[in-house]
Amino acid sequence: MASFQCAKLDAPAGKLNISLSAASTAALSACKTPVDTTNYESADRTGQYIYDVEIYKGTPELVYRAIQGIIYVDAEVTKP
Repeated sequence: MASFQCAKLDAPAGKLNISLSAASTAALSACKTPVDTTNYESADRTGQYIYDVEIYKGTPELVYRAIQGIIYVDAEVTKP
């Protein structure tokens, strides 16, 4: 549905800044919980989303899930 942007804040300490731009948030579709799988196009963007952050490392490439959780998006909450 969307890709977060990640930036290293302090690589040796393992600190990252993970964000989702306003444009990416506005482009979200089909997010009400429970999701209506028959009508994605007209779905309200407000709702719960599940996310994870994965680290890809090595040859062959291995995938590690660093963190996962649920975020709540209230679409256009800051607009009048």
